[in-house]
Amino acid sequence: MAEAPPRAMAHSAASCEPRNPGAAPARLDHVAVTIAGARDLPASDPAPLANPGGRRAFAAGTGDTEGMPQLFSPRADRRLRLAMGLGAAALVVLALAAWALARSDRAWGVGVAAPQPIPFSHAIHAGSLGLDCRYCHATVERAASAGMPTAETCLGCHRQVWSVSAQFAPLESALALGSAVPWSSVHRLPEHVRFHHGAHVAAGVQCSTCHGPVEAMPRTVKAETLSMGWCLDCHRAPEAAGIALPASPTAARHEHYGVEVSPLTRCSTCHR
Repeated sequence: MAEAPPRAMAHSAASCEPRNPGAAPARLDHVAVTIAGARDLPASDPAPLANPGGRRAFAAGTGDTEGMPQLFSPRADRRLRLAMGLGAAALVVLALAAWALARSDRAWGVGVAAPQPIPFSHAIHAGSLGLDCRYCHATVERAASAGMPTAETCLGCHRQVWSVSAQFAPLESALALGSAVPWSSVHRLPEHVRFHHGAHVAAGVQCSTCHGPVEAMPRTVKAETLSMGWCLDCHRAPEAAGIALPASPTAARHEHYGVEVSPLTRCSTCHR
């Protein structure tokens, strides 16, 4: 066999030497020792081999992870699971509490009296004296609003009887300025709700059905929530509330997905 030219052999030997003479030699000896040690181990022994870096080398293809350090102790893991469970339970409890609070009477202002410009008592006027509701709420039978008493209505009586100037000063001021008495509404409905007192009175709905026993209230309070659900309960079954509605043959028939909808439960009946 012909020998390689001396120049070619010199080039081959030079290629094995490091390119940078000042750099540290390659750690081929460590690789050789590791490979040699792996050949001496039995095929069934997946034990890791120690390498010069202090880390553990794992047998390839065995999936052994026992040498990985554990970040969290079993006690910390149990605490984390407990905290996650308690957090989820707390969220459920808070959601139920918020739902119950939103549907409670307090959220709707039931039983809460509104501040009035003068100390007016329905128990005295409507209860003890027996005044008709229409004396102060003059438009209840024909208009959407029942109407609130004017300063002339109140002072027409109280200038003759029980004239206490200190208590009736807001009425005197409203009369002098020609303005309305700043009554605080207890049963104020949202702006998008259309309610007509005259229609309900004509249908036989009593004042106490919505306002409660006002003739026994020293201070007027809200007796019912007047929520949409409360109104619909009466609109769906007016007979259960003691209201006998007359038949209306001229009422237009309305269906929603093939189901006939009563005029009292249509959205446009109460919403603008």
